[in-house]
Amino acid sequence: MAALLCQMGLPRSAWGQSASAPLQVGIAEALITPSWTTRLWGYDNTNHYTSGVRDDIFAKAFLFDWGKRFLVFTMDVGAIGFPLSRRIKRHIHESTGMDEDAIMMQVTHNHSAPSVLDIPTTPADERFHLLLEDKLVFLAGEAKKNLAPARLAFGQADSYIALNRRVGDRRNTWDKDSGPIDSAFSVLLVTSPEGKNRGVIVNYPSHPVTLREDNEKISADFPGVMYRELGRSLGCPVAYIQGCCGDMIPKVFGSEKEMEDYGRKMTSEALRVL
Repeated sequence: MAALLCQMGLPRSAWGQSASAPLQVGIAEALITPSWTTRLWGYDNTNHYTSGVRDDIFAKAFLFDWGKRFLVFTMDVGAIGFPLSRRIKRHIHESTGMDEDAIMMQVTHNHSAPSVLDIPTTPADERFHLLLEDKLVFLAGEAKKNLAPARLAFGQADSYIALNRRVGDRRNTWDKDSGPIDSAFSVLLVTSPEGKNRGVIVNYPSHPVTLREDNEKISADFPGVMYRELGRSLGCPVAYIQGCCGDMIPKVFGSEKEMEDYGRKMTSEALRVL
């Protein structure tokens, strides 16, 4: 998250200091849950079709404007390939005039979402490609419409709610050592100049795999729980940026109960950082 902020080169006005270019932020979100059966991505063994929807999946857009613009998308999918991402960026450029190089696409690395990128036994859902493209182009326009003066607050703390899956204890319990992990838990809060919460981005590297390999329903996994719980607490949209998750997974996993537990733990960690 800190590297993202450095890359954006945000002005001092974003942090409440004087600068010549005041910051504006536009935020928008939309459902990307398909209305048809599809195949889930992530484990390379889900060569069967979904049996329903456990909870909705989302795409979210945060547009930062301080005389130049930087657009960040987050999506509850596993991965997105260059051909599709480049096509979407081109359409956004054509509809908004935004520089394609100023558009960042982040995924949560969700294993319980439609396949967007081919893997050996699970081809990409081309129909979902079209839905995703339409939604992201729409969100770019909505975020642009929603631009308003904003301030930012950034916090970071060490968190050990994830586990190194290669060397860690795989028992389904919180009471175990994390092993070697990236422990940085980061939160970026967007407020109005008067202090009203407008949106928040949470960054912690942990695979959304609490539902495990036998899940047959579409779900946002633990980020969806955090959207609900943290959004309820702060009264604003919540986005999750994965970062370099590497070998990190949740300490608890296996069912909807663990999904809820981990999502609530993510929420409490975000509030602690804030």
